Parts: sequence; structure tokens; C-alpha cells
Amino acid sequence: MAQLEAARLLLAKARQDEYVLEQFAADAQAADETFGFHAQQAAEKLLKAALSAGGVVYPRTHRLGELLDLARDRDLAGAGGVRRVAPADAVCGGVSL
Repeated sequence: MAQLEAARLLLAKARQDEYVLEQFAADAQAADETFGFHAQQAAEKLLKAALSAGGVVYPRTHRLGELLDLARDRDLAGAGGVRRVAPADAVCGGVSL
């Protein structure tokens, strides 16, 4: 039950990052670095929420690839269809970063 509660908390925090992203997307003066930070944070929290909901104890890390690999290894829903993207090829909201 504690892991499910942690998953819910992480989802709520990811939604906060998503809100910031939505605000920044409409603001041409918003810093790219801040947008990227919140995009990374949202993705990290969503991956950790999925891992927690799946009963997986994940390492303390900010490495999205490591968390994604762990989700794939545990065959969590949705992780199989996600592939790694090289940082130079990263795309967020249709805008190349």
C-alpha cells in the first residue's frame, strides 16, 4: 500500500511539472533550460510512479534511461513502446531541443 501511495504522490508532482510546461510553452521568454528541467522532472516522476505502482523498488537516480530500462525489465505497461532517444535528437512537444 505504501508504494501505491508513493505512486499517487509522484503522479501529483508530475502534474505540477506538466502545468509549468504548459505555461512555458506559451511564453517565448521562458528559458529553454527551465523548460527542459521540468520536462525531465515530469518524465522521471512518471517513470518512478509506474515503478512504484508495479511494486518495484527503484534506485535513487535521475537517469531516465536507467529507470526506463528497469520498467522494461519488469514488463510494466507502456514501457515496451518507449525507446531511448539520443539527447541531440530529443523532441518535446514537436520542438527539437
